[in-house]
Amino acid sequence: MTTLFGSKSKSNNNDNPSQQQNQKAFFLDPDEAKTYGDIDYMRQPNTSKKSFPKTLSNPEGQERVEEVSALQKKSLSKNNGDQTNNNQPFQSSPEPTPPNPTASANNDPAIEQRRQSDPSLDMFRNMARDIKKE
Repeated sequence: MTTLFGSKSKSNNNDNPSQQQNQKAFFLDPDEAKTYGDIDYMRQPNTSKKSFPKTLSNPEGQERVEEVSALQKKSLSKNNGDQTNNNQPFQSSPEPTPPNPTASANNDPAIEQRRQSDPSLDMFRNMARDIKKE
């Protein structure tokens, strides 16, 4: 039997428990679960050639050939003296350290004073404490 909007009633859904048991969990393999786009394309190494002009300090000029993929970066050029990341996987950039707040807090006396709490917010604070306990 259908309801006013055409959906089935709840009593009909409980009549077929064997149909609900037949539904299995659906899992994706790790490559399909990632949302980075076409992973096979990203894993293909791309060769890039970079050339630099001749200068007074470098009269010969310079040319770098690199093979870059999503997993690693290889330097194929003959001058590997200044290359430090040869055949190493990519690493994320280091996180910047936040400035030291204690040095600036010692100079400002206004920061040392705390504001008085508002008693009208006690009801909300109590509700938040109750939610944390559950």
